Amino acid sequence: MNTSPVQIVGSIVPDPFLDFLDRPYKILSKTLIFYLIFILLKNN
Repeated sequence: MNTSPVQIVGSIVPDPFLDFLDRPYKILSKTLIFYLIFILLKNN
């Protein structure tokens, strides 16, 4: 289980605010991963 920066901050920041931050972070990381895979497949 990996801890994101958002989860580390979560021990300090209240939950509703953390949830607000966590959602865009997850979407962004997924987008970056798919983008990297797309580039790798395109180059081959």
